[in-house]
Amino acid sequence: MCKRRLQHIGCAKGTASNVVCGDAFSLATYDEVLESGYDLVITNPPYVRYQALNGRSERVRHGLADIVEQRLSNSAREIWRVLTNGYSGLADLSIPAWLLSALLVKPKGRLALVVPATWRSRDYADAIRYLLLRCFQLELIVEDTQPGWFSDALVRTHLIVARRLPEDEGAKTLSERSDWPAALWVQVSPEAASPQSLVGMAFRGDQPESDFAVWCRSAGRPNVSGISVRTFSLEEEWLALRARAAGRSWMKSLEQVAPASSLSAQPNSVAALVPEALRDIIPTTLTGIRCARWMKQAYVLGKACERGATGSSMYVSSSRMLKRVRTL
Repeated sequence: MCKRRLQHIGCAKGTASNVVCGDAFSLATYDEVLESGYDLVITNPPYVRYQALNGRSERVRHGLADIVEQRLSNSAREIWRVLTNGYSGLADLSIPAWLLSALLVKPKGRLALVVPATWRSRDYADAIRYLLLRCFQLELIVEDTQPGWFSDALVRTHLIVARRLPEDEGAKTLSERSDWPAALWVQVSPEAASPQSLVGMAFRGDQPESDFAVWCRSAGRPNVSGISVRTFSLEEEWLALRARAAGRSWMKSLEQVAPASSLSAQPNSVAALVPEALRDIIPTTLTGIRCARWMKQAYVLGKACERGATGSSMYVSSSRMLKRVRTL
């Protein structure tokens, strides 16, 4: 079926198709894969829990390591090697699949993914966040809203588009970088959808997806129904990741980072940044340091609530005193 569909598409564009069937983590499979890589790699990584791999997780890791050694060189090989050896053993199959898909993209080519929104919240996915910042430039993240695009999905979905950096740019550590271009974060609600397209009501032409892509790339994009857009700071993403993963072996190997405790004490560290989910609803006068102090109080409040008795509630007063109130 895949071959028939590709032949149909290729005939229209004058491009030949090649279907390779085999174990994605077996080095032998890559005898039929372009050694130079691809201008575009599109993937929906498999989300098989590590428990369901029945002991095959280390075989997958070793297979990926062999592919890294054969297909990459210089600084790129070292980055992928460290991340391959260092990602958590609790990771599902999507993490090595993501690393594999990314290494097949040639420099200046693009990686496009369909992934669950948890790629930015799971600890074991931090290696992927690092890879996207170090070796790629994130260009676009498209997010669905409830009830979501897939009826059987338990979490929201993200579409990610990233351009692979030339090797000399990827060789520079994130700690050394001073130029941080911003990505675009687009949220698509059900209001934008038509029966034929997820953006068919927002873009009513014959090719709504193409019109949506042009709209995303436009500097002076007009407002459209059901779609909102904001800037996604890659520098803040790095600061957040650095503080979160400072103790990981792969982070220590690839970056010169301070211990997590000292990072959290720095005024300009991620501990002082306002969380993304709060930025649009809190006053702009709220500084990061004030936010960090309240985060400490929130921790105290949370621990107090764990010990609180039924029929009472805990809160922190403006004078930072812990109070208890009776509830009916």
